Amino acid sequence: RFVAKTDLLTVDVRVLTLKIAAPSVAAMLAASVCPLLEALVLSARDASLSAAVGASLALTALEQTVGFTLGMGAGSSVSRSLGCGNSDLALRSASVGFFAALAISCIFLVVGLFFAAPVLSLLSAASDLARGVVYARYVCLCAPMLCGSLTLSSLLRAQGKTLCNMVAYLVGALLGAALLYV
Repeated sequence: RFVAKTDLLTVDVRVLTLKIAAPSVAAMLAASVCPLLEALVLSARDASLSAAVGASLALTALEQTVGFTLGMGAGSSVSRSLGCGNSDLALRSASVGFFAALAISCIFLVVGLFFAAPVLSLLSAASDLARGVVYARYVCLCAPMLCGSLTLSSLLRAQGKTLCNMVAYLVGALLGAALLYV
């Protein structure tokens, strides 16, 4: 169940904004830098992968948009509900946001698995579509996890729990960067 932290209701808004903003910005930067770092490393290994990775970055950006948008919307409702002391409404709002993100990302998954070539041709003018299709399928396969995690991180921020969110994203980013070089 959601429990309203007393800090959110008692601390000065200016102090609270800075306390919540810094970890939130660090977590969002880590979430955005990971796909770019992956694209850089893969493109450096093989120049022909550059177009495939570039087109797949657009897919990743679309997936991130879904996760962040639904997370921010549900998080806004959760924050207002917790402020009013209505934890049941907060729980319902969080559930709807999370499961909506999973449902929409499953559409990305299905479309990406079965129609990767047409989607990539819409997103870019890649000449080597065969390699891009394989990479795009992996990107779409991860869509539910990506959208779900971004939605959950927004819900954590809505509750004022930004530090654990930041630590999770930074550890994930560092682990992802280390695995790229293995």
